Amino acid sequence: KSSVSSLFETDDKRQKTVASKFRRRLKTLLEDVSRTETRYVRCVKPNSEASSSLFDAPSVCAQLRCAGVVAAVEMTRAGYPNRSGHAAFLARYGRLTSESDVESVARSLLGERR
Repeated sequence: KSSVSSLFETDDKRQKTVASKFRRRLKTLLEDVSRTETRYVRCVKPNSEASSSLFDAPSVCAQLRCAGVVAAVEMTRAGYPNRSGHAAFLARYGRLTSESDVESVARSLLGERR
């Protein structure tokens, strides 16, 4: 067991409280994050009233659009790579330019001057 998961262990014999449900859900989230290559966690507010029973779809859509999530999904659906490594990107698109252009672009991205 990871040290993080041990912080959120609960005794299942006890009554389920809001806090124990939160701990269980947080533990599951942390386990999912540790299993994947998550680059960030985006928090989206479901409503402006901080109510657990309300879901403001237009507000959620606006937050996702402003955060660039909608654009990233559209690019992925269109078939464009959104998380390619440098080598894979170069192998796929490197032939669109000359070798010297690739080297100069790589050096400029890395901050090297020659």
